Formats: sequence, C-alpha cells, structure tokens
Amino acid sequence: MQPDGKGKEHIFLEMYDSDVLWEEHNKVQRALTDDLMCKQEKVVAALMFWSDATHLASFGTAKLWPIYMLFGNLSKYVRCQPDSGATKHVA
Repeated sequence: MQPDGKGKEHIFLEMYDSDVLWEEHNKVQRALTDDLMCKQEKVVAALMFWSDATHLASFGTAKLWPIYMLFGNLSKYVRCQPDSGATKHVA
C-alpha cells in the first residue's frame, strides 16, 4: 500500500511477482545486444539457495550442510513437488 493509504495493495505470492524481478526483467529486455540479428530470448534467472543440517550417522553428532539451488522463476507448487527435479544439489 502507498504511504498515503490511497494506493493499490500488492500481494506477493511468487518470487516472479515481485517488483524487483519485474524491474530487472524490463532492464534486460531494454539492454542492447552486440549483434542486432540476435533473436535469442533474454530472461532473468532468479536463483534461490537453501541448506539444512543432515546427520551422517545414527550415533554421534556428525553433520553435513549440503547446499541446494532452486529456480525462483518456477511456481512454488512445482518447486515443492519431490519428483519435479526443480531442486539441484550444488555442494
């Protein structure tokens, strides 16, 4: 909502709905390319990184913190499906 209370309320449901991502998308679309004949689509890839502790054994306190990457351009309903392949293990 605007500071004066008269603006529209903006509800963010997905990362690709955010004002920042829309602004970056518009900047990329307006950017000049070296080759004017290039017909490739220009996109912004919203990368999300996530990590959590994983126990390495049934005994002791050994833990590992793997890092996963997800694309924020996908719907949260797709990203949350275990068999979607949207989560990539990077480290």
